[in-house]
Amino acid sequence: MARVCWKENRVISIETRKGLYVVAQMLKSPYIRFYHHFSTEPAPDGIDTTQLKLLFTAPVTRQFLRFSYIIPLKNARANLQNIDSDTWINLYPCNRKVQAYQGSAKEISCIIGGENFDGRHGGMLVKKDIEWSPTTSHPVRQHKSGLFDAVILDEIPLNADEIIDNYELTGLCVFPLTNERLYLCHRNNKNVDPYKKKSLMQLITLKISNNLNYFYPYWPKTNTSSICFSSFLLPLLKNEILVAITDI
Repeated sequence: MARVCWKENRVISIETRKGLYVVAQMLKSPYIRFYHHFSTEPAPDGIDTTQLKLLFTAPVTRQFLRFSYIIPLKNARANLQNIDSDTWINLYPCNRKVQAYQGSAKEISCIIGGENFDGRHGGMLVKKDIEWSPTTSHPVRQHKSGLFDAVILDEIPLNADEIIDNYELTGLCVFPLTNERLYLCHRNNKNVDPYKKKSLMQLITLKISNNLNYFYPYWPKTNTSSICFSSFLLPLLKNEILVAITDI
């Protein structure tokens, strides 16, 4: 795969699962705006993102850019309007171990975020302007953590479905978890984020896929059993099996 350099407002096509692509737009690094436009065509011509519905906006890692199959779209029109939310969910900083298929031959464990020092689960609702840049007088963001601008709500109720459904996590998105999430958005015809729901103690259903190269043919050839994605995202455990979230 040819490396795609970051350029603000570049319109791109990203493969979710093999053969299914989503239209996206690079914003101020590291943020990407994903549109609700899926296609089996790798490089659709004449895309006008001003006519597309926003799916979600999120920060991504270099690892996501490196391993995802990304195609810059020619003759595409970028949406230059600021349609991205400045309200986010910041998960509590500690982690916990969760299990799927407990007591069965398929039992698998992973580490997931969203636990506070006092044992509470969930996170905070915060303000974070994605257009912010450091200055001499303000080298870090206003909040004492330096990670966001202000706290709106210091504890999101775990039954606050409207908040949880409408706002994105501040954490960086990685490959292939984000690609799988995008596939699920297509499958469910809406924005879904199983990792967020699991972190905030909402019920989801997990399925396991061990055919990683079918879904993600550009997955690096390595001993994945020892890999743990950044930000404590779903690691690969036991027999190189990826926890692939495929049902909501």
